[in-house]
Amino acid sequence: MINLIQAEMLKTIKNIPISLLLIGAIPALAFALLNVIAVATGLGLLTNPLTSINGQEQVILALLLANQVIAQTAFIILSAISFGGESVWKTWKNILPRNQRRQIILSKFIVIIIAITIAIHLTGVLTYIGSWEYALFTDTSFTNGAWNDVGIPFWIQYFVLSFFLLIAYLLGAIYAGVASIQTRSISAGIVLGVGVTFADTVSQPAFSFVGRLLRLDLIAEIPSLLPNYNIQNILSWITTGTPVYRWNLITSTFILTVWIVGGIALTIYLFEQRDIE
Repeated sequence: MINLIQAEMLKTIKNIPISLLLIGAIPALAFALLNVIAVATGLGLLTNPLTSINGQEQVILALLLANQVIAQTAFIILSAISFGGESVWKTWKNILPRNQRRQIILSKFIVIIIAITIAIHLTGVLTYIGSWEYALFTDTSFTNGAWNDVGIPFWIQYFVLSFFLLIAYLLGAIYAGVASIQTRSISAGIVLGVGVTFADTVSQPAFSFVGRLLRLDLIAEIPSLLPNYNIQNILSWITTGTPVYRWNLITSTFILTVWIVGGIALTIYLFEQRDIE
């Protein structure tokens, strides 16, 4: 298994332009924006509305903003390339005779998890540095503290947010993996991965509208079993100190765990059932 993981990592690293773009896009964007704003403010091109900047608070804010479909797309693309690329380049036959299919799928997901983890923590580090640079360029006081004074220590906020951001990105990768394996296409994996992720994002207002239209309350409750609803519920705890939806933290975590384990299991099952060209 370790050899498979190393092989997958080498495949990812070998394609340097794509790897740097997909893994580094989110942290680089956060760092660049903070520096552009800092320089523009320092030169007098923008007004400075801040009397102080909280570095730790900016880190949490950056990670909250990173919980968007456009950010998830980077790892949807990475997953589509990882799973669909083997079919496009017809390299499955070179791998499968020597290894079990289940281990290959798991190794791919482990490498994707590593890539997501690097991107998330790199975003946190660069955002903190960028916040310090903002304070330096604009002659603003630099402070530290937990987000929004909700009574939750910064490091708990940070690691909980990082973990569930990892889950959000991994879910998008799973959708793309399933689609790529079924269609044997990178582009189809990307399109379907983004489509399912976006559908999950808008599921709550969409099902609520249909439920009111058909006068069926049960339909409006369906999103509570979907990933985005439960991720938002947990993120609410980070930013307000309490969940805002019907589930508590344990229930939301359980539902997300079922989606992750079920999604990976489905990917393995579909791959084991297919013929290799």
